[in-house]
Amino acid sequence: MYRNSRRRITRLPRCWVLSVLWGLILFSPQTAQGQPGDPSRDKAPSTSAKSLEWLVAPVVSYDSYLGPGFGAFANVARLDPARLPYRYRLSGQVFFNVARAPDGSLNSPYQHHYVLLDVPGLAAGRLRLNLDLRFRRQTSAGYYGLGNASINERPEDNFDPETQPGLWAEARRFHQFARTFPSLRGTAQWALSDRLRAFAALGLAASWITIYPGSRLSQDAENRDSGAGSPPLFGLSPHALLDGSAGIVWDSRDDEFEPARGAFADLSVRGGVGLPGPGTEPHFSYFGLNLTARGFTSLWQGGVTLAVRGRIDLLLGNPPLYALAEVGGLVPDRWATGGGTSLRGVLLQRYHAKIKLQANLELRAGLARFRLFGRSSRLSMLGFVDLGRFFADWTPQPALDGSGLGIKVAFGGGLRLRFGRTLIVRADVGVSADGMAAYVDIDHVF
Repeated sequence: MYRNSRRRITRLPRCWVLSVLWGLILFSPQTAQGQPGDPSRDKAPSTSAKSLEWLVAPVVSYDSYLGPGFGAFANVARLDPARLPYRYRLSGQVFFNVARAPDGSLNSPYQHHYVLLDVPGLAAGRLRLNLDLRFRRQTSAGYYGLGNASINERPEDNFDPETQPGLWAEARRFHQFARTFPSLRGTAQWALSDRLRAFAALGLAASWITIYPGSRLSQDAENRDSGAGSPPLFGLSPHALLDGSAGIVWDSRDDEFEPARGAFADLSVRGGVGLPGPGTEPHFSYFGLNLTARGFTSLWQGGVTLAVRGRIDLLLGNPPLYALAEVGGLVPDRWATGGGTSLRGVLLQRYHAKIKLQANLELRAGLARFRLFGRSSRLSMLGFVDLGRFFADWTPQPALDGSGLGIKVAFGGGLRLRFGRTLIVRADVGVSADGMAAYVDIDHVF
């Protein structure tokens, strides 16, 4: 199916993601007392009384594949001079994309709802607890095959979306599958010293995957079931996943939200076991190792920051399909092989592999300081280069991974708006061999 479309496509892809975060911002009396533009205002609250910093904002987005997106974001932080960076922070989101199906009906190709609770400073400042509750459904999850040399066959280029919308939509699903996955995860961090701490996490998630007929995933799943010699795939039938992780963290950053100096690194192990639901899913379990290191150096009298992140993620055993596009660590990345948190400009979930090597370099420069809705704010810009190399398995797989360096490269630039102490909005545009993409989200990529 669609084998005649293996040719190279050099034009820009149709898919652009553009989001706008806007809304009504209401705050209690200010905590910081310095003058506008004072850098100390961004580092810690003064010795004034406790205050509540909060935000409520509608979210509007558009994607030519997914259609417009609508939702709401909320963030509440209780500031306290005795508990840095805050006493607690509660944030949440409700978000839906809406698109018209080939039969003319409306559906939601992607939805993501979450509630996050962060409570630092417990047990005399040594314990930090996080609770993460999410519900996600994606009907356009990406699968292009296993390994570094997987091919985007682009069968949709054989059809006109205006005159052949049904055929075009069906062709687009050749590299897609659907997945519904609610999850609950708790993380505890314990300070061993001022800069060193240990962490442990436990998570439970459910997963329902729908494989589209004739898709690349259906072909690879049939090869798995027939014993045709292709690498096995796990986690395709309904199941629950019980997983846990533990590790150590080194944190010498001068600021948690927008560091200019210091390092932030974590080394961890993780493991998971699939709990089969109704179906024929074979039992699976896996083990993983992750090292993520981030470094920050201030240049040119503090006006420019060089930020670097390196990630090594290794999986052993039989991980489920979706884990092959993720990395672990203190902050697991679900879109680790393409997308706005890994390789900006590369298609989301572009690569699936057991071995993932990545590097990200950013040069960040401040543009202006000002007060926005009564809060100290700062606008900055950056340029970035993202690099990645992936290996399907631990044994050589030249048919899947290719030969030579095979490094995937993406580059681009973006803007950052720091609003108050606890909120950063980012906007990036990335370019790669896949084309160009734009992203708007919360917080730095790293």
